[in-house]
Amino acid sequence: MKKMLSKMTFGLPAALASINLVIPVLLAVFISIHGVEHAHGAQAELSQKTAAPPKVQATVRSVDATANLLKVRMNKKSVTFAVSPQTRITSRDGQSINLGAINKRDEVKIAWSDAAGKPVADEISVILPAQYKKNGKGDGQGKGQGKGSNRAQGDDD
Repeated sequence: MKKMLSKMTFGLPAALASINLVIPVLLAVFISIHGVEHAHGAQAELSQKTAAPPKVQATVRSVDATANLLKVRMNKKSVTFAVSPQTRITSRDGQSINLGAINKRDEVKIAWSDAAGKPVADEISVILPAQYKKNGKGDGQGKGQGKGSNRAQGDDD
């Protein structure tokens, strides 16, 4: 029985050796045809296309529509973004607005890029207008009525 098994497996190591020779040769041919530079260039091009601009969420400190500047507070620091004519600015409902329509204390989301060491806003979206942050008016967002609010509805002081 052992002799029979040894005869059956005799051809297996020779077949594996020939496969081990064929694979590196085919790999070398493939690389030489397509080129290593092409593979690296395609990977770099793909990573450039998929890189999204950084986005931040911040509270508006001031708006200077004549100088095209938007100063915001984020992470306890003030940052001033330049706003170009190509900057897309949208309201909370997605409507296109101009820079002057943004108010102090609005919550905004800004997609930005760096131009000569200065932050430039590519997109500005108002996500929570200041009017909803003051007294809880509007669509239910904000701080609410506060505690001890037992006044009848419609009574305004």
